[in-house]
Amino acid sequence: MAKKSKSAEASNTVVQSVTSILDSLVASLPAIAPVAKGKAQKWRIDFDEHGKDIFRQWVEAKTLSEPVLQRLEMSKDALNNICLQEYVAKFYEARNRPSNPQLAIDKDGKEDHIASWLFTDKFKVRLPEVLDGQDAKSVYIAAFCDVGLHSSDSEKLVHNELMLNPVIGVRPISDLLNGHFGSNREFVLATDVEKSAGRKLAAFLSAKIAGTFEPLTDDEKIAMIQRDGGVTVRTGFLERVCNYARSSDELLGIFSLLIPVAYPSYAKFAINDNPVEQSNRKISAAADILGTSAFN
Repeated sequence: MAKKSKSAEASNTVVQSVTSILDSLVASLPAIAPVAKGKAQKWRIDFDEHGKDIFRQWVEAKTLSEPVLQRLEMSKDALNNICLQEYVAKFYEARNRPSNPQLAIDKDGKEDHIASWLFTDKFKVRLPEVLDGQDAKSVYIAAFCDVGLHSSDSEKLVHNELMLNPVIGVRPISDLLNGHFGSNREFVLATDVEKSAGRKLAAFLSAKIAGTFEPLTDDEKIAMIQRDGGVTVRTGFLERVCNYARSSDELLGIFSLLIPVAYPSYAKFAINDNPVEQSNRKISAAADILGTSAFN
């Protein structure tokens, strides 16, 4: 009889591990009350004149806000990248955390638009997923090496600054059926395997009769599992972070995996213009965002 390869045995181990996790999660689900079938008929509110004005204001504001918010998010991300590079260069040069900077541009020799850029001691962790059979610390050390750190500095950072408490659960049904937002806020459509797993999970949760749940395939079980490394950055990390970087580029690399929460705030528009000039420039800015050059 042919012997199983090591890769096949490892695959079976992963499937068995995933199966046991799902079995435990399914067993812990509370009973769900039956939901009445059929789509409820919507009814309409007939507004009085005041209500019509309020509703119209909301629709107009909502419609205008969508392109504005899109511009806001895109420009905020781009601005954050620029500010972070400047901030990190100053951070590494001084080997000490700088104060939060002011942002400003001039017009006719005077300050025009101003804001503040806030750099906090909170972090979004963007470390790679740890698969079954892998050692979390080894995976994270390799990740820091990949962004340019020396291996010894990577080891010290992971051992001294990261607290690990991994969590395993089931992915949201909406993610399985439709998709999810990626790390760069792009929408990633659900695969056929994910959709199939989502449909089976939804059917199970809404089933009225025991035993009607369609079994999951091994691929569907793996697709359904959501893993969270449960990584927490130790308090005071920013006071020690330069100990693990030998250049500003390496410090920027650290912040690409342990991303500080930072953002522009307290924006002030055309501070030296009079109210009429400010209004005209706001109209011009709105036209630019909405993609039109005429306002009636």
